Amino acid sequence: MKKFLDRIYGFADIMRTDVLFRYNFVKVVLIAALLIFVVFLLGGNTGSSRSAEEIAKSVVPDLMQAENAENPESPYTGGEDGQDGGSGQTGENTGVFDGMGQGTVLDFKRIFGLNAEDYEGVVYFKPISQMDVEELLIVKLASDDQAEALEEAVNDRIDSQKTSFDGYGVAQCALLEKAIVKTQGNFLFYCVSPDAEKYYQAFLDAM
Repeated sequence: MKKFLDRIYGFADIMRTDVLFRYNFVKVVLIAALLIFVVFLLGGNTGSSRSAEEIAKSVVPDLMQAENAENPESPYTGGEDGQDGGSGQTGENTGVFDGMGQGTVLDFKRIFGLNAEDYEGVVYFKPISQMDVEELLIVKLASDDQAEALEEAVNDRIDSQKTSFDGYGVAQCALLEKAIVKTQGNFLFYCVSPDAEKYYQAFLDAM
C-alpha cells in the first residue's frame, strides 16, 4: 500500500513540476476520450440485423397485429405486387391505426417514386383518406448509398403534402411541420403523426 501511495505522490509531483509531462499527459487523455467518443458514435450508427417488419411490430404493434390476424399466412413485406416475399408490402388496406392504413408496394412507388424491391424491406402505412396526412414509413436499406435518394423522396412527399393543404388544412400542415425523417444505421424512419415522437422512440428502442 505504501509503494502504491508513493507512486501516486510521485506522479502528482511530476504533474505539478514538469510542464511538458503535464502537457503530454493531458493530450493523451484528450485523444483517448476522442477515440472513445468516435467508437461510441460509430457504434450507434451500425446496422441492425432485424427486418423492417420486426421493427414495425415494435413501433405500431396494434396495426401489425391487425394485419397479421387478417392475413396470417401472407408476409407483410413482399416484392413487386406482393409476389416476391423479399421487400415491399402485400395486401389491401386491412388495418387502420392512428389515421393510417396499410399501404402496398404500388402505393410506395406511386407516392415516393421508388421501387420497394430495391430495398431489403419496406413497411408503409398511408393516410386513410385524402384529408389525412398521418403516415409511417420504415425502410431497411440494401446499401448506404440509398439513404440520400430515399430521404429526398420523403422530403418531396412532405413538401407536396404541404402544398396540397396550404391555405385550408391548418391541422394537417401543423403535423407536416413536425414530420420526423431520420436515417439510423441501415434504416430510414419517416412519420407524420400526433404521436410521431413516440413512434420514433419505439423505433430506436427496436433497433
